[in-house]
Amino acid sequence: MESHQYDCHNVGEDINYLYNEATGRGTGMGGVGCYTGLYKGNNLHDLTDYGIEIYDPYCEGVLIIYNAIQRVSGGGILIGASISSYGCPNVEVSWNQITTTMYGVLVVESTGSTIHDNTISNSARYGIYLCTATSGNQVYSNTISGSGYSSIMDNGTGILIN
Repeated sequence: MESHQYDCHNVGEDINYLYNEATGRGTGMGGVGCYTGLYKGNNLHDLTDYGIEIYDPYCEGVLIIYNAIQRVSGGGILIGASISSYGCPNVEVSWNQITTTMYGVLVVESTGSTIHDNTISNSARYGIYLCTATSGNQVYSNTISGSGYSSIMDNGTGILIN
């Protein structure tokens, strides 16, 4: 894992990243265990890893909204879990503009989250990839174009996709 331009570690609560810009080496914004945070209106571009990366433990109730993410080598947004069964429950990813990434939105493990009303274009692999997500997530009303493999990949997780 490379460095983060903006970073929150180990159970920071209500950490808000509002209207920032990040470019360069690593991930634009990262949160490990940042409970109930807000990522809003950020401009994240030309990065060598992810635009926004949040992962366990306890990244619960995080809102990722109205961000512009473009030209990142990894994914636009990663919701992940490195510790099985912690995950990132009840995350909302909405109204983001994501273009020219490996994955638009990559979900490694999350329960009760929503991914809606995002515009995702030119992902080398998938617009939205639900890799090993658990049940109760909803994906709807996204506009996805130019994905290398497919717009949405559900990897057999039983996620509701409208």
